[in-house]
Amino acid sequence: MDEFFLFFGIIDIGILCIFLIYRYKTEFKITHWYFDLNVKQRSIIWAVSVVLFPLSFLWWIWLLTYLEYKRN
Repeated sequence: MDEFFLFFGIIDIGILCIFLIYRYKTEFKITHWYFDLNVKQRSIIWAVSVVLFPLSFLWWIWLLTYLEYKRN
């Protein structure tokens, strides 16, 4: 069971990193599709990234606390 949580956490961080890097790249390429989106679509992309970033930290804090509890 612990391996499942660790695997899920690694996948979560990987998806978050890919999303944040992709968002970072789209902000500085003027000809990219990101600037063709309307304001609502852009705000959805920002909201998803702003929500995923703290949630991934909370996930890792919970995971490390859980694994430490299970070890003791």
